[in-house]
Amino acid sequence: MANWKIRDIAPPRRREKDRAKPAMPQAPEPRPQKMAGKNSLLAKGLAVLVLLGIGSVGVLHVFFATAEVSIWPKTREIELHPVLKTIAEGSLDIENSLIPARTLDLAKEETKVFFASGKAAREQKAKGTIRVYNSYSSSAQVLVANTRFISEDGKLFRSIARVSVPGVSIVDGKQTPGFLDVEVAAAESGEEYNIGPATFSLPGLAGSSRYAAVYGKSQDAMTGGSRKEVAVVTQQDIEDAKDALMLQVIERSRQELLSRVPEDMISGDGALVTRFKEATASAQKGMEVEQFTVTASVKTSLYLFSRSDIAALAGALLSGDITANERAYEAGLRLDFAGISSANDTQEATVKMDMTAVAYEHIDDMEIKLRARGKGEAEATAALAQYESLKKSAFSFWPFWVHSVSGDVDKISVRVVID
Repeated sequence: MANWKIRDIAPPRRREKDRAKPAMPQAPEPRPQKMAGKNSLLAKGLAVLVLLGIGSVGVLHVFFATAEVSIWPKTREIELHPVLKTIAEGSLDIENSLIPARTLDLAKEETKVFFASGKAAREQKAKGTIRVYNSYSSSAQVLVANTRFISEDGKLFRSIARVSVPGVSIVDGKQTPGFLDVEVAAAESGEEYNIGPATFSLPGLAGSSRYAAVYGKSQDAMTGGSRKEVAVVTQQDIEDAKDALMLQVIERSRQELLSRVPEDMISGDGALVTRFKEATASAQKGMEVEQFTVTASVKTSLYLFSRSDIAALAGALLSGDITANERAYEAGLRLDFAGISSANDTQEATVKMDMTAVAYEHIDDMEIKLRARGKGEAEATAALAQYESLKKSAFSFWPFWVHSVSGDVDKISVRVVID
C-alpha cells in the first residue's frame, strides 16, 4: 500500500512585482490645538517679565532713589595784613604777634661769559728800520725827526728821532760810506705799508748834490700796519652783565630752596632773604676784547612756617571779621608774603603777610533737605531760590529717570560749591 503523507500547503507568495504600490505621501494636517498652547505660554512669560520690570522700577524708585542738591552760596572776600616777628623757638603767640619759623640757607656761585658790545676803529702805522748811507763827504749828515723816506713804489715813511749819519771813512785805502740804522714809521696807517725790503730816497735833499749820495735801504719788511674795527668793553656791558647774572643766580637759589620746603611747612617768594651778593668782571671799561666773564656769588635764606600755625593764625584773625551765620571756606585761603626784613647776622625777622579768605553764609543741610523733599525738580529749585544767600542750586538724581526729590531726607545729600 502506498504510503501517503499529509503536508500543510501554504498559499503561494506574491511576487515582488505583484505587491501593492505604496500610497503617495500627503501633507500632515495642522494641529491647531498644540500651537495655540505655545503662544499662550509665550504671552504669559512676556507678561511676567513686564510685571517684574515694572516692579523693579517701582522698587528702585521707592527704596533706592536718591537726590543730590548742589548749592552755590554767595561769597565775600576778607583781606588780612598781619605783621609778625619770627622766633626760632616757642609756639604761636597771636596776642604778641610772634610766630615760630626756621630757615633754609643756600650759598651759590656761578660764572658766565658775556660779549662786548662796544666798537672802536683801530689804526696802526707800519714800522721798521732803514739803514741810511752817507757817501757824500766825511762829515756826518744830520737828519731831523720826521725826516721823509720814500720807497721805490712811493710809500712814505718818517724817522722817529733826530739822528746823525757818519760820513765817508777810509778803510784799507778805499772810501767807505758811513751808515746808521734809523727807526721809521709809515706816514699813514694801513696794511698797504707793510712792504718788503726796499730802497729809499730822501726827498728833502732833492735838488742838491747830496740827494744821490745820501740814501737808505731796509733789510727786513715793515710790519704792524693795520686799519680795522675792534670790540671794546663798555661800562654798560659790565653793569648789565653783573645785573643779569645776579638775577639768574638769585632765581635759581629761590627755585632750589622752594623745592626743598617740607609738606608740613609753607613759604613763598616774599619769604626769601638775600643776605650777601657780589659780582666781579674779568674786564674793565675800554678793554679791546670780544668777550669777558662775570662771577656772581649769592647767599640766600628762605623762611618756613608751619601750616598748622598759619591755619590757626588765619582762624583767629578771621573770627573777628565773620558773622555768626558765616563760615570761612578753608580751601579758599590764599597767603602771600609781602616782604620780610632780617639782619644778616640773625634769623629773627619781621614778616608781612597778605591773607585773602572767602566767607559765605551757612545754611543748615537739614533745612535744605526739608525744603526740597517730596518736590519735583522745578518746584524744589524754586523753593531754594527763596534763599537770598544762594546764587543758584542744581539737582542730580539716581536712577536717571527720576526727576523728583525723595520724601525721605536720608536719601537726600547736600553739596556746597564755592567758586
